[in-house]
Amino acid sequence: MKKSITCLLPTLLTLMLLTLVYAPATYAKKTEKVAVLPFAMNAERDLSFLREGILDMLASRLFWKDKVMVIEKRLIKKAMKGHQGPITPEYATELAHKLDADYVLYGSLTIFAQSVSMDATMASLKKKKPPVTVFVQTKGMEAVIPEINKFAQKVNAKIFGRPYMDTEFAYIPRGTYGKPVDSGASPLNPNFTRYHQVNVQDNSFWKSKRFQTEIQGIDIGDVTGDGQNEIVLLENTGLSVYRYQDGALLRIGSHRSADRYRFIAVDVADINGNGRAEIFASKVSKDTVTSVVLEMEGNVLKPIVNKSGWLYRVMNWPGRGNILVGQEKMAGGVGGYVNVIRDYFVSGIFALTWEGSNYVKADEEPLLDLPKIYIYNFAIGDLGGDPEPEIVTIDRNNKLSLLDGEGEEIYKGSDFFGGTLNFIITNPAEGQGTGEKDLKEEWLYIPARILIVDLDKNGKNEIIINQNKSSTYGITERFKAFDEGKMVSLSWTGLALDPNWESRKIPGCLSAYHVKDLDNDGNPDLVLSLLQQRGAKFFQKAKSLVVSYKLKMKEEEEEE
Repeated sequence: MKKSITCLLPTLLTLMLLTLVYAPATYAKKTEKVAVLPFAMNAERDLSFLREGILDMLASRLFWKDKVMVIEKRLIKKAMKGHQGPITPEYATELAHKLDADYVLYGSLTIFAQSVSMDATMASLKKKKPPVTVFVQTKGMEAVIPEINKFAQKVNAKIFGRPYMDTEFAYIPRGTYGKPVDSGASPLNPNFTRYHQVNVQDNSFWKSKRFQTEIQGIDIGDVTGDGQNEIVLLENTGLSVYRYQDGALLRIGSHRSADRYRFIAVDVADINGNGRAEIFASKVSKDTVTSVVLEMEGNVLKPIVNKSGWLYRVMNWPGRGNILVGQEKMAGGVGGYVNVIRDYFVSGIFALTWEGSNYVKADEEPLLDLPKIYIYNFAIGDLGGDPEPEIVTIDRNNKLSLLDGEGEEIYKGSDFFGGTLNFIITNPAEGQGTGEKDLKEEWLYIPARILIVDLDKNGKNEIIINQNKSSTYGITERFKAFDEGKMVSLSWTGLALDPNWESRKIPGCLSAYHVKDLDNDGNPDLVLSLLQQRGAKFFQKAKSLVVSYKLKMKEEEEEE
């Protein structure tokens, strides 16, 4: 009997070792790899831009964090280098095998006059699954976009088992923006109108008491160093720090502009690494930048940097995380409306770091140096589900554009976003008198902060931005007014910025906002300031509110 047990021991030990070695591989999650090949374009004109857009759109629709990876375009193009002629099923299969893909997607688009036909196939290479195919004929390119979207959903459902309904990704045709296809409430918050299906939480909003100031800026962070967030409000020539407590905002500190010139931006982050977030208050006095950086000591806000020549912004920069960036102002006057951005700001946006007693350039070379982009009119981040970031920028007419990393424009919209009543006066009258008498005073309106975040945790970032309705209809260049506003979420499809959800319209001007944890419950909030009435001497006082929407982030789906 002892001999039998002794003989069995090596076998048992071997089985145990094999189980330990192979069990993780058996139950580990496998990320499926998809090769999306360029569509064959049969048309009388060059449609290479459309081919790139289809690639980006399909890649963004098929990407599924930790589950489906779309092979980078550059690797596909490198593997296809030298190929001539159509992409046959045999060539697609051979190419996909070279790329070690699990699936390959290929197709063609034929355009003749107004008639458009699309033929596409998604084939499995390593599993015995029937291919998913589509053949549709439409009139006009606008109708092709939703068909591509439907095809991606069909692939997601039939091949990857991704639980989406057609209505969850209903396409909104160009020109119908703001008319919801699905009139249901967005599950992020019932005050948002749903376009795309996301996770649900049935909470209402919170609002503060009324402030008799013009709130033009907001940021949130741990200013006191106690591990809890505070909210900082920019109120014209002053700023105040508040703590959310028992459903109200309790002011714990304030600072007033020494020369009574307006602050134009406020940002909060711990850049000097002392455990307390600094407050970066950007300001222009006449024609000189006089920004200030403050820290909370007890109940007093004390300047640690005074009259800085930097205009500040805290941004989440790809590859660097949350950093401080800055830009300087040019000396002298601004030539005119067309050149106001080029002539007002020194070229280049730089990463800044704390050194001794001041914030200085972290590198000699700028992070970004592109025409028509300045520190307050852009955001950078990955919108396409690939490693390459996109740049979202907003022009003086409040229209959004998307640029690639090299600064090439890949999209320009026609809707108006990001409008505010916050401005810089260039060529101020007080500064003129010696050779600048003929320069026209310009008002450069600073757009609202553009947020790039992944709110629903689907692995793809979205754009969060305000959309205020003008009551002056853009007739006047200098004076602006807004009678209502809403918050909007947009996603890049590879061809256009499609709306995900929007908040309900609120009377007034949505002047500033951020997505951070206001009430310190560990969950993010969409916090915004609502400017209801501007202050004017002698006959009316300003009126503002702070409004917060609780957001529930989509939980990662558990494997059964």
